[in-house]
Amino acid sequence: MKLCDTEPYIRFVNNYKPAYSYAENKRIIYDFEFMYVMEGGVDMHSNGSYYRLKKYDLFLIRPGIDSHITVNAEDGFRTHCIHFDWTKPDPEYDFSAENAYLHPYPTPEHQKWLEFLKTRPTPEPDDVSIPCYMPDMPSLAPVFSRCYHAYIKNSKLLLKSAFFEILHRICTVNAADSIEPIHPKVLYAAEYIKENYTMDITTPMLAKKYGLSPKYFGVMFKNGMKKSVRDFLMEQRLFCAKEMLIGTNMSIEEISRSCGFSNPFYFSKCFKDAQKLSPSRYRASIHDLC
Repeated sequence: MKLCDTEPYIRFVNNYKPAYSYAENKRIIYDFEFMYVMEGGVDMHSNGSYYRLKKYDLFLIRPGIDSHITVNAEDGFRTHCIHFDWTKPDPEYDFSAENAYLHPYPTPEHQKWLEFLKTRPTPEPDDVSIPCYMPDMPSLAPVFSRCYHAYIKNSKLLLKSAFFEILHRICTVNAADSIEPIHPKVLYAAEYIKENYTMDITTPMLAKKYGLSPKYFGVMFKNGMKKSVRDFLMEQRLFCAKEMLIGTNMSIEEISRSCGFSNPFYFSKCFKDAQKLSPSRYRASIHDLC
């Protein structure tokens, strides 16, 4: 299926601003979802990778992929999400967002139906490559707003028009970006950091590992990942810490050690600098409000 042959079937558009902090359980969606950050930021964990989504970042969640977010309400997070298929599904595979994603009390029969939805065909265009993470796309903000207002007014023509404009801008940006792809050694280094963030990783160490000078590798990494090796490593460690604070009863000292920090005092300082809360207060705020 080519992009020009698609007939997007838009199932649901929201304007979501949570009033409290929470950690979402891992979930699997049954259609495609664009999540565009209008304000603040949020932690996204998808398909084994971590992303810190900030204002004007766009994320594509594909069906059948494990994903979940961790929300800190103090970050002021607000998003427009669009659930869609690339073509109108056959009636037996169609569903409403209210039944699949917003249903408050699923019965056993309803759960069985949700399992059936996992088998539904979900074709997508094969002539374009849309990445899951598309950072810093401020030009999309008014278009996502138009999508939301067209959806709540049930204006299908305006909704499709705005959606196609989103696709056009995505494809234009990705085509321009493809001229200067991220160097493979930077991608290897990023994966190495994700898998070994508890180790003492430095720019000179990685540069030596990949046969480059520290200065050149540091610039190349920052250009590719939009942050320094140090900041990228810190981001992975803090994400690990947040998951442990939410999902375990481990002490602050144990979490500090498990996430690669030299001591709990340095961990607490770094955590508070990033989250504006101490680790213990962050844990209490999440547990109190879940």
